[in-house]
Amino acid sequence: HLEVYGYELLFAILMRRALT
Repeated sequence: HLEVYGYELLFAILMRRALT
């Protein structure tokens, strides 16, 4: 499902931003 993929990608970006 594309929705799940997009959601995971967004979550990963948010996590990376939080770490920075």
